[in-house]
Amino acid sequence: MKTRSSHGPGTVLKYPYVWRGSPGAPEPKLRTACLIFKKVLAPGNTAIVIVSISDMPGHAPEFCIAVPPHEMERGGLSAFRSAFVHLDQYNVDQVENSFHYHPAAPVMGQFSEPFVARLAKTLAHAVRIGRAERIDRK
Repeated sequence: MKTRSSHGPGTVLKYPYVWRGSPGAPEPKLRTACLIFKKVLAPGNTAIVIVSISDMPGHAPEFCIAVPPHEMERGGLSAFRSAFVHLDQYNVDQVENSFHYHPAAPVMGQFSEPFVARLAKTLAHAVRIGRAERIDRK
């Protein structure tokens, strides 16, 4: 894994993701995740949106995108397993004051811009129609 001081859209990394819908209380679990976008809201206030990547398809197939083999390679994911990006829920964190996100965290890889655009478009659609759950990590 390489270390990068500033992660951008498509960065694949380990993040203590909170996944709702699992049995029991939602506990953060270090899992493979993808930073979808980063936006400076004000000086010292940068929001990031992170989604989970799993080897299992989700319960909402229209909001769970299979990672193509060439993107798996770019993202540093195993070539021997399937990978799915879950877009029916997402974690929102703040770069400057986060207890969870570390800007210098090791990077597994980075998805291409066209694939990230597809993910972002699907997530935006899920949010618009009320099918994506926002989980604030402040």
